[in-house]
Amino acid sequence: VPCSYFACVRKRSRPAEGDVPRPEDVKFEDVRLYLVERKMGRSRRSFLTRLARSKGFIVEDVLSDEVTHVVSEDSHASSLWKWLKERSPKNLQNVNVLDISWFTDSMREGRPVVVETRHLIQ
Repeated sequence: VPCSYFACVRKRSRPAEGDVPRPEDVKFEDVRLYLVERKMGRSRRSFLTRLARSKGFIVEDVLSDEVTHVVSEDSHASSLWKWLKERSPKNLQNVNVLDISWFTDSMREGRPVVVETRHLIQ
């Protein structure tokens, strides 16, 4: 069955360079976020990444030793920590492992908010 023009056209993805903030757009150089996609899904992670970058945050695409804040949504602490340890960043003990509420609060304020106990995934 031949497809019509509209049925066969695929949506083009945005160029990757449009998602990466220029150095002058970065406001919080000492905060490097990593958003855990495991439970949130790719499209939501992509949306949240663009939102954070638009507010001057650095969002890393890969979990590395540069990351200072790991943000997760709907994760059980034990499975999240196991997953993080399998990826074994050297400085994991120095990383803030946070619930999405920290991210939401930070986006609302337009800056990284102070990490409170309620934000931590322990």
